[in-house]
Amino acid sequence: MGNKESSHSSTFSRGQGATSDFRDALTSLPGSAPKNKTGRKVTAQKMKTAGATGVLALQEHGLKEIPEGLFTLVKLRTLNMASNSLKLLPAAVSTLTKLKILRLDSNKLEAIPDLSALSSLTDVSAGSNQLAGAGALGALPACLKKLVLRDNRLGEVPAAVLDGLPALQVLDLSANGIEGLPPFGATLPALEELILDENSLRALGDELVGLSKLKKLSVRSNRIAAVDPFSGQQSISRGLFADSAVESLELAGNALDKTDLMRMEGVDDFLARREKNKNKNLQGGGMLTLSVCGLD
Repeated sequence: MGNKESSHSSTFSRGQGATSDFRDALTSLPGSAPKNKTGRKVTAQKMKTAGATGVLALQEHGLKEIPEGLFTLVKLRTLNMASNSLKLLPAAVSTLTKLKILRLDSNKLEAIPDLSALSSLTDVSAGSNQLAGAGALGALPACLKKLVLRDNRLGEVPAAVLDGLPALQVLDLSANGIEGLPPFGATLPALEELILDENSLRALGDELVGLSKLKKLSVRSNRIAAVDPFSGQQSISRGLFADSAVESLELAGNALDKTDLMRMEGVDDFLARREKNKNKNLQGGGMLTLSVCGLD
């Protein structure tokens, strides 16, 4: 009887541990302040549990390097190493071929190695690191759906890396000192949301028109005025308004107001498309608050 109770208690404890690790791995976001127990023994125990659960949450553990033995956890599906002091992510991370979610935010990484062999990886977040220039990024797997690189020092859109991501749906390149956009063409055919907040963009041209699935575009707190100082034309192209699929455009924090926007050629097409989407959402029981692109 005692053995049966002990076995039940052990199973319950393992279940609790797995649930806790999964919750920690997915809900601890950069900027939050979970009170994690740290230390070698705790890390070793979490790694042991992760061998069974496939989830390893080591955020805010004061780690300066990847713990020994981590890359032997070949069944790992979720790895959260956010808010540590990592300077290097070894290429051996490519041995984790079952990995689906990788969190590396708020470290000191200067490069991301080639991850193209991780054929199950769909979600990578490496914001608030020290990634400088597009060359700091290795190849990424074609199956990737979400990529967050906000608050780094890329200085440009990493076009060569993005060219190999046909499944990417969400891209966040905020706060990277980006001054211009490349012609995307048919690159990123599945992209639905592009976040470029807190950069140095002065205009939105036709570069984004080729993104046929793009519905949400956020360029808050850039340098966009009513007129592009270089071309002398309106800062947001008629093509983006009239010929793209964009339904949500966030412009707050730029050097233009609602009146400037409403004077731009093509804006009526954009507003009509947005209104149609609003009606569709309301008919489906949803609620959609539509200010004019966040402008007064």
